[in-house]
Amino acid sequence: IKHGIASRSSGGRVLVRALPSEGNGLVLDVEDDGVGFGNSTHRNGSGTTLRNCRSRLELLYPRSAEMQVGPAVGEGSGSRVRIRLPG
Repeated sequence: IKHGIASRSSGGRVLVRALPSEGNGLVLDVEDDGVGFGNSTHRNGSGTTLRNCRSRLELLYPRSAEMQVGPAVGEGSGSRVRIRLPG
């Protein structure tokens, strides 16, 4: 949000979804309509916050949680982070 939307004069949109997954698992999606990773100085989810999030997931759910970072789904720019937690 800080890098993708904060600098836009028109603001932006952030969508957060929590969806059930296999067993008692959970999928968390966070998507924005910001500048996207391709137009940001923080490419491919390599920023400090995402790195810390990956480390925390590995600590809490060794080899069983998954985090994907990429472009938002649909038209235009934006970014999406999907976290899969085990049941």
